[in-house]
Amino acid sequence: MASPKSVNILDICMVGAAHDSKSGTETTLEFSPTFFELEYFRLPTSSCLFFFKLTDSNPSFFHSVIIPKLKQSLSHTLLRFLPIVSCLTWPPHSSRPIFAYNSKNDAVSFTVAESDDDFDRLAGNGIREAADSHPYSPQLLATETKAPLLALQSMGLYMQIYCRKRRSPASISRRHHPKF
Repeated sequence: MASPKSVNILDICMVGAAHDSKSGTETTLEFSPTFFELEYFRLPTSSCLFFFKLTDSNPSFFHSVIIPKLKQSLSHTLLRFLPIVSCLTWPPHSSRPIFAYNSKNDAVSFTVAESDDDFDRLAGNGIREAADSHPYSPQLLATETKAPLLALQSMGLYMQIYCRKRRSPASISRRHHPKF
């Protein structure tokens, strides 16, 4: 099996849900996970890798047109799905974790990267080692008190393709919280 090529991280930013910045109002939501969600968080995080071939693209177009449109589209989409932007937290006074969302503080991690790996090898139907896709996976930056539910990464490979990877959901493992 061919080894994965190096990944060059170009930008890591936080994309929040679109909102009216003129109103200045802050939205805060808190809700409890269901029994099924709590069981699901014990499992390891999952990743999905999507490939899109862009044959008429160049690096300048990819970074100046495609990436800004992806960020804007993501921001408007997140407005309709606020629970995805929230974080899983475990307040000290609570017996259960909660999903908490704050419009001023919460956002989804969006990484822009590039690699010189072979598109046909990655997107093909052949058998590959799972470890070959790990460099293309975004990192979920969980802390002792807060875990995001979603991270996204967009990558240009030879600027022939647009590769989008999402990783979700985050979990607070037993080593972080003995209550799980």
